[in-house]
Amino acid sequence: MRGQPPEALRTKCWLYFPEGNTPFYRATVFSNYAVSNVPRPGETWSLMCEVAESAYRSVDQRTLLDDVVRGVLSTGFVRDARDIVSTWSHRAAFGYPTPGLHRDETLAEIIPFFEGYGVFSRGRFGMWRYEVSNQDHSFMQGVEVVERLVNSRQEITAFDPDHANSRRHPWPFEKWES
Repeated sequence: MRGQPPEALRTKCWLYFPEGNTPFYRATVFSNYAVSNVPRPGETWSLMCEVAESAYRSVDQRTLLDDVVRGVLSTGFVRDARDIVSTWSHRAAFGYPTPGLHRDETLAEIIPFFEGYGVFSRGRFGMWRYEVSNQDHSFMQGVEVVERLVNSRQEITAFDPDHANSRRHPWPFEKWES
């Protein structure tokens, strides 16, 4: 976008839109991550809008870009469509793991099966647990599976998401919590 982000967005990473009045569920102020994310830092800024679709929620690919632009304008973050310098669209067939009603029971069978063959499936898609699939969670799942294999330690992040999300790791690093 031409100009600078509105004051309300200058310190934001991303915002969620659960209301349903925009086609996107999240908008990321991508230019806030690094100045190299825009062609002319200080003169332009950027938004990345994410739209979800599924068997239960279809998206019209032919009108999607226009729908997103209208949604961005409706938020007030951009006041004039002429300030939109460029657009880019990408459709990823699989973007996030979508848990089903029997996910945990299914994983209780699949994970030991894989491990029987020496495959330790972890991370965003490896454990299919969206609630512990951020970068920090994925990193800790890797650390913890190695700790398990080398030192017989218990894995917490992958198998006890509620506990993993409620604890605070010491910083600077002192020792692993059990």
